[in-house]
Amino acid sequence: MILTLIASTLVNVLAGSALQMLWNNVYYAFAMAVFFLFTILIKRPLFLLFTLDFVELQGYSRQKMKAIFNERKYFLVFNLITLGFAAREIILAFIKIKLISVYGVDAFDKGLIIRNVLSWGITAICVIGFIYISKMLQANETSRLSKNREREVF
Repeated sequence: MILTLIASTLVNVLAGSALQMLWNNVYYAFAMAVFFLFTILIKRPLFLLFTLDFVELQGYSRQKMKAIFNERKYFLVFNLITLGFAAREIILAFIKIKLISVYGVDAFDKGLIIRNVLSWGITAICVIGFIYISKMLQANETSRLSKNREREVF
C-alpha cells in the first residue's frame, strides 16, 4: 500500500503540467491493472494475501487459513475479486482517456462523479465477495461441527 501511495504521488509530482498529470494517471491505472492480473497469473491473487494478513491480525493461524483459502472454491472467489479490481482500473482508465480527449484539463471535474460512482460500485461488489467467503467458511465450520457431533453420538 505504501508503495502505491509513493508511486501515485511521484506520478503527480513529476508530471510537469495538469494535462500530463491526467495522462500519467491513465498510465498508472493501466499499470495497476496489469499488476492485479499478474498476481492472478502467478496464482497469488493480491486480495488473498490481504485477507491472510487480515485474518492473522484477528488471531487465526496464517498457515491454516492459507490452506483453506487455497481450496478451489475459495481461490476462485479471490481470483474474481482481484479481477474485479483490475477491471475497475481498466474501466476507469478508459473513462479518463475519453474525458481527457473531449475536455482536456477540465476532464478532472467532468469525470469525478462518474469515477467515484464506478469505483465505489466495483469496490462494493468486491466487499460482497469477501462476505461470501466468510459465509462459506461459516457454513463449512457448521457442517464440520455437526459431522463431529454425529460421530460422537454413534
